[in-house]
Amino acid sequence: MAICLHSLATRLKNVGRYPEARTAAAEAVDRFRALAEENRGAHLPALGTALRTLAAQLANTREWVDAEQAAAEALAVQRELVQEQGDSHRPELTAALHGHSLRLGALRHAARATETAEEAVACYRALSETDPERHRLPLAQALNNLAHRLSLAHQHTEALAVSTEALEHFRILADQNAALHTEHFAMALNNNANKLAELGRHQEALPAADEAVRHFRVLASARPAVHRLRLATALSTQARMLLQVRRQAEGIVSASESVALRRAEAALGPGRRPQLATGLAKYSDQLAKSGHREEGLVAAAEAVALCRGWQIPRPDLVSLAELLHPLLDRLFELDFDDKALQTSREILHLRRRLAAERSAPYPPAATALYNVAVALDALGRRGEALPLLDEAVGICREAVFTRSTPSRRELLADTEQFRASLLRGD
Repeated sequence: MAICLHSLATRLKNVGRYPEARTAAAEAVDRFRALAEENRGAHLPALGTALRTLAAQLANTREWVDAEQAAAEALAVQRELVQEQGDSHRPELTAALHGHSLRLGALRHAARATETAEEAVACYRALSETDPERHRLPLAQALNNLAHRLSLAHQHTEALAVSTEALEHFRILADQNAALHTEHFAMALNNNANKLAELGRHQEALPAADEAVRHFRVLASARPAVHRLRLATALSTQARMLLQVRRQAEGIVSASESVALRRAEAALGPGRRPQLATGLAKYSDQLAKSGHREEGLVAAAEAVALCRGWQIPRPDLVSLAELLHPLLDRLFELDFDDKALQTSREILHLRRRLAAERSAPYPPAATALYNVAVALDALGRRGEALPLLDEAVGICREAVFTRSTPSRRELLADTEQFRASLLRGD
């Protein structure tokens, strides 16, 4: 029964029935856990696999904390198996490391996620030395995750190198079996385009983005239910590159198509709405960059409305705060100062709540304070803005002292400069 439930969870996930998949995966874990209590040596490997599956299903239903806990338990099980039963379990341990890094990343535990991603890559490299063909795909996937983690840490040169290595593995896999691996190759092309763009190399990134779109069009025409959202992601990347090389009309066409595809997916069920909201937020930025700020405001407002809709059963403060940012940007650009103040204060409220959950300094709270101060200054209320900037400077200094990164140093410099300008009466 436990094996049947585990298989059922995978099949339900494959057709987009995420809540049901999560329920089946959770029941499978409960049954495997009971079996492991009776005979730990015989059933512990199956429990570890079931926990990894549960972690993935919980992530699909946006239960990030529970997903990380399941992934952490899966990793602990696999470490125990390697220690007690030997290296035959090392591939599963490495897969558990990769999964735990993904779950840690979703919770913004950046340092731990990167450390775990590096360990996963190191393990896969070691495994690949003895059996390169068997481990080429998981190594490439782990490299992609590590490249993403490095990008978030503003280590863009290192991220590009890792992403390029992953791309070469995926290219080999696609050459060997196009039917099985073209999807992975196309995603790697899209990722590599983003890494090039992070270094300002948009002209070089555009061919990779174009190729990714071409592959996903073919895949989506054959299996739209599986590949439509991936085509939407690739189109959004292509749009960004086109806008950066000043091909605005083509960029907006790609961006519009991306949103249309996400909208079609969202119509299939509420579980697809977060992807539409994220797409609308990007579309808002793309419209604004091409001079269509009013249309950008409409898209940003729709993204926030969608997010508020899924806050009711299960609050997702991080997503709401992040989706409010494009809306705030459009309000600032259009000089809607009163509404900008209202929105910036809501973001600050959310960031304060998130900061209260952390022991380390939280730079997004400083950014939120900065934005409220900007809105107050625009309304001529400098006296109210200065205490907020004092608080923001304090957070920034503590953050830089704790872990100095380019983005933290830049935020500190900008905040101090703005505070000084207000004190001077500029």
